[in-house]
Amino acid sequence: MKKVMLILIIGVSTALMYSCEKNEFNPDSTNKEEVDTENKTKRTSGCTVFTDAQIAQIGANHNTYLSEVFSNFNYQDIDLEAELNQQFENISMPPSLTAAQKTTIINTIISWDDIEVDFINPTKVKQYMDDIEAVVLSDDNNNLSEITAQLAIVESNASSILTCQDLEAVKLMVSVTKNSVEFWLPTSKGGTGEGNGILIDIGVPPQYISDKTKHVIAMDGLAASGAFITWGFSAAFGPVGLAGLGFGVGMATAFSSGAAAIGMR
Repeated sequence: MKKVMLILIIGVSTALMYSCEKNEFNPDSTNKEEVDTENKTKRTSGCTVFTDAQIAQIGANHNTYLSEVFSNFNYQDIDLEAELNQQFENISMPPSLTAAQKTTIINTIISWDDIEVDFINPTKVKQYMDDIEAVVLSDDNNNLSEITAQLAIVESNASSILTCQDLEAVKLMVSVTKNSVEFWLPTSKGGTGEGNGILIDIGVPPQYISDKTKHVIAMDGLAASGAFITWGFSAAFGPVGLAGLGFGVGMATAFSSGAAAIGMR
């Protein structure tokens, strides 16, 4: 489904390059100086880049960014790909990022099909990526509560085996997938109905909406695990800071979602 190898490299030296001064994972946050000491300690321990709270926020940001993009989307545009790119270029960004940094992140995300990223331990992480994708695509899981319950089992299984960055990749995928399920499922299946309305506005025939929804959600989760975490971002952008990393990962998953919805992926 992608040319990208959805894999993750997180190095201690690179992680320590990033600023941990501001909590800007929540795009609605106005307190740029707020610091969570416990989270900061966990993040800079050398084992992971993001805390569990930040991983949860990245998942939530996926939905926030999608809502912003599609609230202004011109469905009548004959070039939906160009329209999607334009809407992502106009999206709100963390206050600490410069316009140039934002542009670099957006341009890299838009062209990320040509980027290869490698996992620390591809065999271990790939197993859980496959498990999460299987949960989403299974005909046995038909609503939000069923899918969420199965995702929790996958994360629990991973937590008993994996550690550090390997586990972090799985947690990111679960977080984004949970939020994606809620966004794209219709209200009749426990979702918000927002994504379902988008697919209807795009012109997806009713008989194909269910399969299309599963494909879009699956692409979101895959993007979360492979979205340039540390190695990809640092190589492409330089030290844009932790806010830049969080913004970039959330944006990458949202763009993957939108691209799949309009048929780019």
